[in-house]
Amino acid sequence: MAYNIKVQNNYDGHVSVKRDYNKGSFTSSDVLGCATVEIGDKDSLRFVDIGDKPLGPGKATWGVVITSRSSVWVFRYEGGGVIELLINPDGTFSLKGNGGLDKI
Repeated sequence: MAYNIKVQNNYDGHVSVKRDYNKGSFTSSDVLGCATVEIGDKDSLRFVDIGDKPLGPGKATWGVVITSRSSVWVFRYEGGGVIELLINPDGTFSLKGNGGLDKI
């Protein structure tokens, strides 16, 4: 199944997802398999589509593993998944989505 990443970038430094995006909102338009979001020199997030492999406490069919420099999450969803990434002015971030999101 497919998922997208919706990013709200409030960081003045360089943020990239396959290409550079300016400060503001954007949603990935391509169906994603794997992607990397780099938040300047603050952090890097890797999104890896694991398909229907079981991982984490969620029971939904489809999954994405998200890794940062210090944490790992699994996002489980049915149908089209949307992961929302909020990048704060200081380069920190938060994640949420339309499925289950668990830190593992």
